[in-house]
Amino acid sequence: MGAILTATSIPGRLVPNVGFHFADKLAHALMYGALGFLMTRALDDPERAVRARALLGAFMFCLAMGAADEWHQKYIQGRSAEVGDWIADSTGGLVGAATWVFLSRHKHGRTV
Repeated sequence: MGAILTATSIPGRLVPNVGFHFADKLAHALMYGALGFLMTRALDDPERAVRARALLGAFMFCLAMGAADEWHQKYIQGRSAEVGDWIADSTGGLVGAATWVFLSRHKHGRTV
């Protein structure tokens, strides 16, 4: 969370242009994908069948964090709050959370 808030607090004029149109959406999805993965990992309890709840909790957290982060960005010079960025945040969080569930399910031989 700290890395995401630090990265999104950088003023727009200091953010490099990488040359393709949806680079910012990809960056949002990757950052929140990592957050969703790590949050699900932290919430998962191998002794109990709570993977679906861990996935849902991490996804809901990413939804809320993404919304708060977009609100925060509208106060940063040269940045803006965009629904498209929030969708990228949410999608990345869901994919990251689902990735943990998939990997841990195969590791422990359990289902969701």
